[in-house]
Amino acid sequence: MSSNYLRIDELAAYLKISESTIYDRINKKSPRYDPAFPTQRRLGLNTVVWLRSEIDVWVEYRTHTPYEKPNQGQILAKTRKSQKPSRAKGAIDDQAPNSASLTSDLIPKLEFTEQFISSLRQAEYLKACLRLATWTPAMAALLVSGVKAPLGCAEILAVGEGIDGDALTGPGDIRLQRARAIFKEWNDDLIEYDEDDNKIGVRPSPKELPIVEYFVWFDESGIDTDWLRLILEVAGAPVEGSVKHMHTALGMRVAQSLDETLSSPSTPAGVKPDV
Repeated sequence: MSSNYLRIDELAAYLKISESTIYDRINKKSPRYDPAFPTQRRLGLNTVVWLRSEIDVWVEYRTHTPYEKPNQGQILAKTRKSQKPSRAKGAIDDQAPNSASLTSDLIPKLEFTEQFISSLRQAEYLKACLRLATWTPAMAALLVSGVKAPLGCAEILAVGEGIDGDALTGPGDIRLQRARAIFKEWNDDLIEYDEDDNKIGVRPSPKELPIVEYFVWFDESGIDTDWLRLILEVAGAPVEGSVKHMHTALGMRVAQSLDETLSSPSTPAGVKPDV
């Protein structure tokens, strides 16, 4: 099994938890369900694995955002909802629209909701990456190309997964090609030349650098990708123009609004806040 993939027993050993705890984390009916825990991937008919890069980011995310179990009120509400009696077959609801109009109305809303949730996950993943103290040059090249980057990776992956969840199945993938081109440009910048443009040596590449140094190098090298602009927006840096990931930008605004609401002190009823 590739080091990029972990089977259930390997994942349990990697996280130092039991296999049953892992299943609880991904079981929506379990009181220990964790919606942030990475989803498993199927390889073949009988093999299920987790991506090591996603697990590493989850560990980093949980370091800064402790897991909270759902309270009993939430569990009871879900139980009552699941026990709600169904309508008798053939019953007529005068207020309900016909099925055709219902479907046509719901499809675009469901599609937007799915894209919105996916974009929130993208933003959470990128925030976890930005919380790291350093990246390797290969991580930086992968991330700004829209590829999930294993922690500490020193080379560009042959296969992988996009930040948006798309499977990148081979070296011919456009994102992996872009990552290799950026990584090559990074290494080319380490080559030293004399006044006559003759190659005289190569500086050693640093294994890791503070993240901001990559942003400076991207700017000086004229590297501009849609994913780099998205990362800068998630980081709170000013970006000219708008990112194409409209759902992610909306998700970021919603998350920021929720953070501000939760962090602001409550005002007693009838008392006007100071202006």
